[in-house]
Amino acid sequence: LINTKIVTPWANTTWVSGGLGSITWTSAANDTGNCEIQLMNGNASNANMVAYVTSPGEPVNCTANAYNIYPLNDFASGQYWVRIGERISNAWVYSGVFTFQGNGTAKPLQTARKLTGTRYGGEGHCVYIKDKNNI
Repeated sequence: LINTKIVTPWANTTWVSGGLGSITWTSAANDTGNCEIQLMNGNASNANMVAYVTSPGEPVNCTANAYNIYPLNDFASGQYWVRIGERISNAWVYSGVFTFQGNGTAKPLQTARKLTGTRYGGEGHCVYIKDKNNI
């Protein structure tokens, strides 16, 4: 992941609950493997993981270079960033801090995508399905 750089989101980005969250990055051919994407907040010395953007069991190819979240879950308004990396090697790259607008109804450590009971596919898209308990 040494050559991976997150392009978006960045400082001028605002994500809104229910809207689209686009994550793009650049990578090199030697950035092989599968990467997790996580939503973070707090500060650099005391960060909190807020949500899994990709399911820990279904990471994205590190060279996919794009991932979309739709619809965004309802996190509290504030400053957030994403990180992309490999938990096993503890190697992460971080986006710049960006703004999120929401009401904060999402529970901690949920998926960044609001579960709607629908499934869609394609490279770089969430494919979570709401279960009967709405979790």
